[in-house]
Amino acid sequence: MAQLLLFDTISTLIPTPLDIEQDALCPAYDAVPLGDDAVRFGQLLDELKGNEAAFYQGQMSNMALEYLETRDDDTVRGIIGSLQGEKTSAAGDSKNNEKIWQARLLLKLAEILRREEQEVQGSLQRIKDAQKEMLGDLKGEDEFQDLFHALSDALPNQTPVRIESLIKGWGQLFTAGKEHFSILHCFSPEAAEPFMEISESMTGKRPIRLLRLPLPDCGNAPGEFMPKREAWLEKNKSWLAELKTALLTIIEKGAEAADLAALTQLAARWTSQVDQAELWPPMQPGKDCGPPALELYLLGAEAKPLTAKLCNTTSQENHGQYSLLAVISSRPNSCN
Repeated sequence: MAQLLLFDTISTLIPTPLDIEQDALCPAYDAVPLGDDAVRFGQLLDELKGNEAAFYQGQMSNMALEYLETRDDDTVRGIIGSLQGEKTSAAGDSKNNEKIWQARLLLKLAEILRREEQEVQGSLQRIKDAQKEMLGDLKGEDEFQDLFHALSDALPNQTPVRIESLIKGWGQLFTAGKEHFSILHCFSPEAAEPFMEISESMTGKRPIRLLRLPLPDCGNAPGEFMPKREAWLEKNKSWLAELKTALLTIIEKGAEAADLAALTQLAARWTSQVDQAELWPPMQPGKDCGPPALELYLLGAEAKPLTAKLCNTTSQENHGQYSLLAVISSRPNSCN
C-alpha cells in the first residue's frame, strides 16, 4: 500500500477475472481474457474447491504440478485439452493457447494451495496459543513438557510450486497481453532476482539501483489511507513530479540520463517526509532484517522483451527503451 505514495496506480496481473474485487488504485489486469472459456474454467475451479483432498492426492494433481514445472508437453496435453473441450484451431494458436492455459492452471493451483497454507498457519497459531495457556496451567508438570514441545515444533508442508515456475506462469500471461508497462513490481527480492539475472545476461551488466525509498507504516489504519495519501501528494507534489519526470527520462534514454546526485537528493527528500509522524508511523524492522524499503532498479530492456526472454517465449514489442524494476526489500541498506 505504501508504494502508492510514489505510483499513481499498481496494476495487478491476474490469471482469471473470477472473484476479483476491483480497486481504483490497484486495478486488476486481465492480460489474456478467457472470453467464452471463463465459464468452463470457473466450473473447473468449483470442482477443485469441492474435492481438494481427492484432487491433490490423485493423479491429475501430480500430473498438473509436475508438468507445469517441467513443461513436459505430452504428459498434460490431455488435461489442457479436456479443460478447453478439445477445441480445434490452427497449430500456432493451439500451442499458444495451451501455454496460456498451463500458466492459468499453475497460478490458480498455487493460489488455492497458498490459501490453504494460510489457513493451516492460522490453525497452528491458535494451537500454539492454546498450548501456551495450557503450559501455564501445567507449569511444573514435567511429564507433559515433551509432548508440548513436539507439537510446537510441527510445521506445515511447503507449497510444492517453486517461485521460478510462478514467475514464468505470470510471464506467459504478461507477454501475451496488449498493454504496455514500463515498471515491473515485485514484492520480494526472491521474485525480483530472475529479472535481475536475465537483464544481466542480455546486457552484460548488473541492473543499476537508482533509489531506495523507506516505506512508512500505512497499514495500521486502512480507512485513513486515502485522505492521508491525498494530503501527502498535495504537500509534496512539486518534488514528486520532479522525481517521476527523472524516472521517465531514464526509462526512455537509459543509464546515461540518470543524474544520480539529483536522485540522491530526491531520495533524501522522500526520507525526510516519510519520517513525518503526523501522517504515518515509521515501519518497524522485522526480525534479523531492516525496515522495508522500495528499491528501484534500471533494467537493460523493455519489460515485455525482457520477460519474454525469461520465459523463453516471444514478444513483438520493442521500442528501444528500458524499464524499471520496483521491489520491496528489507535487506540492510547497501550499494548492492
